[in-house]
Amino acid sequence: MIAVTRKLVLAILISIMCSATAQAVLLTERTSFDAMMDSVITDDYSDSGYGWTMAASDFSAVLGETEYSVSSGASIALNGFYANPQYSELCIECIGSLVLDFTTTSIGNSSGVYGVAFDYYYGPDPDALFFPGLDFLALVTFGDGSTETIELTPGTPNIDNWLFFGIASERLISSISLDLGEGQSTNALYVGMDNLSIGAMAVAEPGSVAGLVLLVLTLFRLKRYRSL
Repeated sequence: MIAVTRKLVLAILISIMCSATAQAVLLTERTSFDAMMDSVITDDYSDSGYGWTMAASDFSAVLGETEYSVSSGASIALNGFYANPQYSELCIECIGSLVLDFTTTSIGNSSGVYGVAFDYYYGPDPDALFFPGLDFLALVTFGDGSTETIELTPGTPNIDNWLFFGIASERLISSISLDLGEGQSTNALYVGMDNLSIGAMAVAEPGSVAGLVLLVLTLFRLKRYRSL
């Protein structure tokens, strides 16, 4: 009877663990993101190794924590670099689309990192006479190969109106593609990104799913010993 009960509860626990890790956690402010991480590396694009425009491979090599990919033949550009290199942000509309790969970082593994976050703005060109209704999307690919498409919130497209995007998942985050969806690039939007952060998962607390599993297994062992 004990063996049957143990198998049943273990099956329930596995189901709980799967459901708990199946959904990625989306965050809308940096304080919450940082609190979930054991360590965080942030690139504010002010490193002296950056220039106004650079090939994606050269751009990736500056910090060596994120692999950047852009449309064929395009270079990565930084807004504001000439005016003030210390306060530059990545100009996504300058390149049309962007893929961020996190499988070669110093705080993750070949499947990716636990958390990714960045500040951003996007919206229609204030000087444009016509603006098509376009949504800018983040296609997140997880370490198990699954994907999730997240629509970024539009706002006033200037550096005084930053928004925040953050995501964490125990499946790990392998890459994020930023475009109109299905790899479709656009130069019809103002899109900027800054303070790209990657995070490592904090050690599980006793109240977490892992801690719950350990507690239940311990109780089963105690019950079994008492019944012998």
